[in-house]
Amino acid sequence: MHSEHDPIEKFNRVIETYRLGLMASMGLRTSDMAKPLVGIIHGYNQMSPGNVGNARLVEAAKVAIAAEGGTPAEIPIPGVCGSMSGGADSFRFNFPYRDLAASMAELMMSINRLDACLFIPSCDNVVPAYLMAAARVNIPSVFVTAGYMMPGHYNGKVITAFDIPKIISADEEDHHLTEAQTDRVICSACPTSGACPEIGTANTMASITEALGFSLPGNTTTGATEAALIRMVRDAARVLMQAYEKKILPRDILIREALEDAARIVLAMGGSTNVLLHILALSHEAGAGLSLEDWDALSRKTPLLCRIKPNHPSNTMMEFGEAGGVYRLLSVMMPILHRERLTVFGCSLGDAVAAWEKDAVYDKDSDCIAPLDAPVTPDGGIRVLHGNLAPEGAVIKVSAVSGDISGFTGSARVFDSEVDAARALFGGEIAEGTVLVVRYEGPKGSPGAREVMMLMHAVVGMGLTKKIAVVTDGRFSGTNLGIAVGHVAPEAPDGGPIALVRDGDEIAIDLEQRTLTLGISDEELQERRASWTPPAPKADRGLLLEWAKRGGSLSRGGVLGG
Repeated sequence: MHSEHDPIEKFNRVIETYRLGLMASMGLRTSDMAKPLVGIIHGYNQMSPGNVGNARLVEAAKVAIAAEGGTPAEIPIPGVCGSMSGGADSFRFNFPYRDLAASMAELMMSINRLDACLFIPSCDNVVPAYLMAAARVNIPSVFVTAGYMMPGHYNGKVITAFDIPKIISADEEDHHLTEAQTDRVICSACPTSGACPEIGTANTMASITEALGFSLPGNTTTGATEAALIRMVRDAARVLMQAYEKKILPRDILIREALEDAARIVLAMGGSTNVLLHILALSHEAGAGLSLEDWDALSRKTPLLCRIKPNHPSNTMMEFGEAGGVYRLLSVMMPILHRERLTVFGCSLGDAVAAWEKDAVYDKDSDCIAPLDAPVTPDGGIRVLHGNLAPEGAVIKVSAVSGDISGFTGSARVFDSEVDAARALFGGEIAEGTVLVVRYEGPKGSPGAREVMMLMHAVVGMGLTKKIAVVTDGRFSGTNLGIAVGHVAPEAPDGGPIALVRDGDEIAIDLEQRTLTLGISDEELQERRASWTPPAPKADRGLLLEWAKRGGSLSRGGVLGG
């Protein structure tokens, strides 16, 4: 037991008064410094449609935190738009951003000794980055995901940003759009700021944040430009300060049962395959022990209940919200969820949903969320495949595959980058019945695990979704349609079988048996392996070279070094 004369106590007093002096230099009063120091970590910048509106939310958060008895401290960690690079070579930086931003948030939270944190993120890799940081630092945390973009309309149909490459790819075949018509497509697709309004990675991540119990009911389905989002920030500040008083910590929430429920939500929504990676990474940070094999088991007994664009022609996050949104889906799924797990509100998930149900107003006639006993399909929207081409697993978003397709067998055309595959596709070199193998696009190979997104959008635009398949050790966008198998592991630079595929090899994708098979003998595979030499990394400096050396397997969440 230390006395007031203990040298360590004296040293600690020196440290603390020095810190208080530095804080005073920024205009804080002694009374301010006596209150809980609450960080507001947000993604605002002027190059991210999902985060560009965050400034108004941050100002509301400062006022609300002060009113609730905290001292707010704004800490911007700029969020990236998952598609701003447009599929260009810079696309490789999107996935590494997740781990880098998580480390930056961890660093800022720890150096500044925050007592609690309100996170305001949006977009694909920003939400998981902030969740990972919350798990690492483990101080009371609440999230307000920053809302979705309003859907647009073009020629009487709902249109979003991800329809642009499909329309332009079709135009390349037909040559009928004028410059003015092209301009109209562009402006119609993105009428406001916010996260793209389909169930891509951004909104799937927002949905699981709400389902985990880190954000308020209705957060996911509140538009980015709505005044309701400001009110939600103010309510979130109150919830955060209550969580601080009750000492509710992120790792109390991020238990295995919660992450299993998050996986089930993704499966029931037909959400993005990218979120599988983020949940596995989050499990790694929280020590929850969830694996790809657990995903496979959950996918076999979790029904697909939602049809939201791109898995539906017109339903967007707006229609999902009108149907009751995430909490309505939780209510429907409650018999198969862990209802006793803790939420940031200090109550169980079951109690949180019951409280929402008392005052909930939603369209009970909507077909956007199916009943548990009459699902869209009896198993989930994402399946894990195994076979001699993917010994550690691969994934496919079956909710994005036409219902009359149970598999695909074809002849391989092999490419060592998405760009090379796209060149062949647009050059008319890809015949029907082809399996496009796009390798060296994983965490080490790309490096950075770029999404093979634009290639798949082109496949859709060219009317080939049932006629060819794509298999890659990289990732796909949550907005992609078609027979797209990703996350093939081990990836090519690690000597995975995908590195040994040759043009003309038969590849079979069996969705019913959940297999991915390369049609050559084990002996032939070993002969090819003996003559295979890893190629030089596709980066020679900086962050991407670090990923070329230490990029983690997508079968384990793609954590750097994992």
